[in-house]
Amino acid sequence: MSAARSTRPIIVFGDDWGRNVSTMQHLFRHLARRHPIIWVNAIGHRPPSISIADAKRIANKIRSITAGARRGPAPVNALDGIGEPPLEIVHPRVLPWHQYGWNRAVNRRSLVGAIRGALARHGLTERPILVTGTPPSV
Repeated sequence: MSAARSTRPIIVFGDDWGRNVSTMQHLFRHLARRHPIIWVNAIGHRPPSISIADAKRIANKIRSITAGARRGPAPVNALDGIGEPPLEIVHPRVLPWHQYGWNRAVNRRSLVGAIRGALARHGLTERPILVTGTPPSV
């Protein structure tokens, strides 16, 4: 006997979906059978440095943001075939300098707008459950 599907969404702030498959991704693939999941990709843990690794990461984030604007399916990852992918993956348009109040205000506005848009696109009107695995999302 399977549990009834809830309409109460869960918004998850985690690492980029499919980039480094994590316990959180595994867990929420299973919870997606019962709840609509909106996954919010990483919003940055630290300001970028001047390095090749950070330059590549910035380029990848820009690609994911522009691809996310097209709202395609979740990228393939090692957990495919296990549970279900999120209903939608939000690619936040935020800046990583969280220590500045002006930047937190700009990021908050952008992030809230993106999440509200995702909820509206899927007709989700119940108050969401928020889960975070990343300190900057607080």
